[in-house]
Amino acid sequence: MRYIPLLIAACFSGAFFWFLNTPIATGSAQLPPLGPFFNPYSGFWKNAEPVNVLPNGAQSLPGLKGKVEVVFDDLMIPHIFADYPEDAFRVQGYITAQHRLWQMDITARQTAGRLSEVLGERTLEMDRLMRRRGLPYAAELDWKAWQQADTTRRMIEAYTEGVNAWIEQMRPADYPIEYKLLNYQPEPWTPVKSALIIENMIDALNNRDNDLAATNALAVFGRDTFDYLYPLRFEKNVPIVPDTGQWRKRPLKYEMPDQSSSSLSLLESETPAERALPVSFQDLNGSNNWVLAGSRTKSGAPILCNDMHLPLRLPHVWYQLQIHTPLQNAYGVIVPGVPGIVVGFNESVAWAFTNVSQEVADWYKIDWIDAERTRYRLDGKEQPAQMRIETIGVKGGEAIRDTVRYTVWGPVVHDDPKHPLFNYAYRYSTHDEPGSKDLECFFRISE
Repeated sequence: MRYIPLLIAACFSGAFFWFLNTPIATGSAQLPPLGPFFNPYSGFWKNAEPVNVLPNGAQSLPGLKGKVEVVFDDLMIPHIFADYPEDAFRVQGYITAQHRLWQMDITARQTAGRLSEVLGERTLEMDRLMRRRGLPYAAELDWKAWQQADTTRRMIEAYTEGVNAWIEQMRPADYPIEYKLLNYQPEPWTPVKSALIIENMIDALNNRDNDLAATNALAVFGRDTFDYLYPLRFEKNVPIVPDTGQWRKRPLKYEMPDQSSSSLSLLESETPAERALPVSFQDLNGSNNWVLAGSRTKSGAPILCNDMHLPLRLPHVWYQLQIHTPLQNAYGVIVPGVPGIVVGFNESVAWAFTNVSQEVADWYKIDWIDAERTRYRLDGKEQPAQMRIETIGVKGGEAIRDTVRYTVWGPVVHDDPKHPLFNYAYRYSTHDEPGSKDLECFFRISE
């Protein structure tokens, strides 16, 4: 009998230990194991401790060719001084990972269609759509092209090594709190992940999908009125052109029909290929900028002001940084996960970017030959569809396999026969393999 209390205590202790180390399901979400999360030595408490700016010293990273010095100012903005550009990018990767690793990770996962690996089945459709729109495929093509340019390859690889140097020296106690909340650990960084970050930015700025609405609007309004309402180029957006009367109000050539008009039938058609989205062209992300000549400023130097309209995020999409090497001395903002300064200035020039909202995507209806949609007609000839198998990992469940059909125009995004774009291929310019030196422009512009 004297062993019974001991046995009960042991069972209770084992059950309690299991409870503390098991994730807790809360509806569609999941809490992390409470034991590791509240552990005073490795849990979230460690994230509240003061951060040592350079725990192992960026100046002593493996692979450095020369001397490197990193100075943090009062705003914790890093200033990197290096004898070689590759060293500067290696240290840039190390420091950016120190401050923004989880942001880099989750952005790459979102673009790659890998959120479900850490968030579960609730993000499965989001992952599936990203893969069906071909963004992971585009990132793979990016890295394939960049490897052909020696400078780009070396800078990307140096940056990747810097990120991984930070990851490798971290202990579980050092993981950003987001990893502890979601109960997973960082994985090695790769050049393709940097490409995914770039594809995420490209998609945020250029993902325009008004083709179906525009097609139906054209059918309703007619060519003249449609071109007036939605011109390819807005004349009023060119204020530096002298006013020669082009701003005069022009009357509409079309009157909106009543709801009984047969011309609206296209918008309400139940035919899958013609079922329309509402005719609405919402405000889109964009940018604006202005420049003052030196003759109009007190200092005599020109001033550039650029406002990039991007979604509000926390952490913010940008990260301030200075890079000083024998080839460059530039200060500005970077995109965490990508080497180089995107927007900034040096001793000679300032540069920025404005989104021009150019049309970069179209939909092409596919003429399938077989019911399985493995072959289609192109210019009277039979073409095989390229099948890309996508395997989507799901936390707490089995992996999902999805087959995406690729045509000469791009992937067939939608498989639901009820979707208005069923059997349409997505022609998106980001699917084209870029020039091998496209990314190098960000390195060169700051020199």
